[in-house]
Amino acid sequence: MRSGASDYDLQLEGIRTIGAFAEEETLKVLFAKSEAISCIIDAMKEFQDKEELQLNACSSLLKMASASESNCVHILRNKGVSAISCSLRRHLDNPDIVRKLINIVFYISTAVDLAEALVAGGVHSEILSVMSRHASDREIVKES
Repeated sequence: MRSGASDYDLQLEGIRTIGAFAEEETLKVLFAKSEAISCIIDAMKEFQDKEELQLNACSSLLKMASASESNCVHILRNKGVSAISCSLRRHLDNPDIVRKLINIVFYISTAVDLAEALVAGGVHSEILSVMSRHASDREIVKES
């Protein structure tokens, strides 16, 4: 994914592949997760307006965030807060993307040390915007 950072199709396929292995905890996969998370976040930043890529990236990050706190740390270390905030702003009208991003934030925020990074990154403002935009969607408001 690094060598073809500007190739949309390559990035989308890479994200899908990573998502397929996101919940595995073998030693080989654990060593690759930080790099995989970095690649996903870079792709999210490079192709901000591509909903399909954003949705797949969010799915993969959500699987990783839900699997372990160490993956949440990797998301934060790789500037995931800015990617999450940006995606929330750009895809505010897409409830599928919004739900996944809200759940990623949930998993990160369950670790007290990591919650501070979310607040410092301004994610709480984006969450309030989501709640306002989707006020009639009880599930999104509840998750928010």
